[in-house]
Formats: sequence, C-alpha cells, structure tokens
Amino acid sequence: MYYLSLDATFTESNKYNMKKILLVLAFAMGFNFNSNSQILNGGFESWNAGLPDNWWGLVFPPYNIFSQSSTAHTGNFAVNQHVDSIGGGPISSPLSSGDGNNVTAHPLSFVPGSLSFWYRLNAVSGDEVSVTAVIYSGGTGAGVVVSVFPATANYTLATAPVMYGGSAPATADSIAIIFTITNTSGSAHIGTDLLIDDVSVSISSSITSPQLNAFTIAPVPANEAVTIAANGNASLSDIVIVDVSGRVVYSSENTVSSFVFETSNL
Repeated sequence: MYYLSLDATFTESNKYNMKKILLVLAFAMGFNFNSNSQILNGGFESWNAGLPDNWWGLVFPPYNIFSQSSTAHTGNFAVNQHVDSIGGGPISSPLSSGDGNNVTAHPLSFVPGSLSFWYRLNAVSGDEVSVTAVIYSGGTGAGVVVSVFPATANYTLATAPVMYGGSAPATADSIAIIFTITNTSGSAHIGTDLLIDDVSVSISSSITSPQLNAFTIAPVPANEAVTIAANGNASLSDIVIVDVSGRVVYSSENTVSSFVFETSNL
C-alpha cells in the first residue's frame, strides 16, 4: 500500500493566500482503512512486539526505526520514531493508527475540529514531521488533517485543523492517522529523531474548510493517473509529492491551474 501527500500553495486573487497546505491523496488513490474511542493508546503507554498497541509501523531488526521511550511528555512512555541507516542510505517508517499488523482507523464518537499531539524533533538537514489523517463518516472519507511541523528541542504542542469539503458531517465514525518524518528536498536524513506523545482530537466550535473548496481531485479511485485542479480563480504552485518515507516522487515550482500525476508507475 502506497501513501502520498501533496504539498502545494493555493492562491486566488483577493481571496486566497494559503501556503504549504498538505493534502492526503487517500481519496484519489482509493485507499481503504479498516475501521476498528478517541485516539486509542494516544499516550503510547502500552506496547507489544516493538510497537505501541493500536498503532502500526515497520519493525525491521536490527534497524532502530521505532522504540519505546521513557522521555515522555506525560505518563511513562512516548514513541520514538528514528531514521536509521541501511547500506549507507536512510530507512524509516511512518507511524500509523493500526492493529500492529495493518493500518486501521480509530473509532470516533464526535466530529473532530482538530488533531493535536506533543512532539520533540531532533532534525537533520531540515527534516520535519508531517501528520496526515482521514476522518470517515458513514464509511466515506469526509475530512482531512494535513500539516507539517518543524524541529523543536523541547516538547511542543502541535495542533492541526480538520478540513472538510463543504460543511462538516453530522457524525464521524473513525479517524486514520499517519505520522511521517519528511523533507521536501528529498528523503529524510539518517539520524533524525522524533518523539510523539499524547495524541488527541478535539471538538471545534467553528469548523471551516476553505482549503478543500479550492481544488478538486479526479478520478476516485485512480489506477493510472489522478488530476488535481484548482477551482475558480485559484492556482497551484510549489507542488511537492512525497511518499511515506519522506522521498520526493514529484515536485514542481510552476504555477498551474491543474496537473496530472501518474500513479501507474508507483
């Protein structure tokens, strides 16, 4: 299963000046998450077989990709996500909501307005942490969480808004979450070290979504190619698509009204 993120700037004369909006292409790629209340084991206190319970990532001994850390924000433990070296190159893995073997979604009992977590990132060469998520309503993707956060020497609260297309749904079933160490100039770098703790979702008194109304994605799902097009007078620029290891698979500094990304070669 291959996950992609789109990092693009959307601009519309006299209306939009939004920068570095990260869009999960789970909709366009037709990915499915198994629904499995609010963030299960979000404090990473319980572990099994090298991973926190209710989460999934690559466990590949002897490489140090995930570990249980006692340097926690609260409680006894946090999750340590690390970029190790294999054959002189970087090896890392996203941390996803899951059951230890598969990517799954965590059940929700309300419609979230934001996703928050505490993190500490010791970054090499400008590495960052991205958080992407899909909120499901009635088994269908209804909203996304899409944000990138920089290095920080101390535990810092990161909060990312949920963006819904049009209006927020009346109910939400579940949320699938992915944390990734990334770098827009290429792969994540050996030695980057990330601590994450206290993942949570919150209800917002005002849920808005102008970003999602600025573009469309088709077809859904996409077997060979997906077209991303700006709506109205909006435009797309500074486009970067990365995979879950942080490797850039497409980039463009051109300003365009739409572009086609070939998925058949992935």
